[in-house]
Amino acid sequence: MITTSRLNLLTFTAQAYQAAINEDLERLSFLLETEKPIQWLTDSIIVSALKESYEAFVDAGGSSIWNMFLYTSKRSKKLIGVGGFKAGPDDSGFVEIVYEILPPFKNMGLASEAASALIDYAFEHDAKGIKAHTTPTEDASIHVLRKLGMTYIRNIPVAPSDEVWRWELMR
Repeated sequence: MITTSRLNLLTFTAQAYQAAINEDLERLSFLLETEKPIQWLTDSIIVSALKESYEAFVDAGGSSIWNMFLYTSKRSKKLIGVGGFKAGPDDSGFVEIVYEILPPFKNMGLASEAASALIDYAFEHDAKGIKAHTTPTEDASIHVLRKLGMTYIRNIPVAPSDEVWRWELMR
């Protein structure tokens, strides 16, 4: 578990991954001992990352320091968001972070708080750098990345007519 001033970042278990991927919010809230979220993830990048992280989790035998986390409020029994690492470090020593705050909790600085904790965690575990990918639109995610000191690197084509922006932060 990672803690911040307002959040607990709880490591996903196999059961939590399955509930989250299947959008079984009743089961997920039972496992976390939280209130059932009114809304769920809306960002397709996060949903995809959750599935990739689960596959890496299974491949690692259910134990990996490069995992996804469920963000819960320290003050209430509420699930705030999801984020973490898509996988372990790549050949360059970079880990990719992803995060999403559930709609009722956006614009409260919680994404910055959680992402900052993930970056600290990655550097404590010898990552050489952090990378993130965003949609090519000036939005809240990009504001968070800039606030955390990340730098825009380049556009990356992901489909014939689509792209993402790559961001990095060196150790």
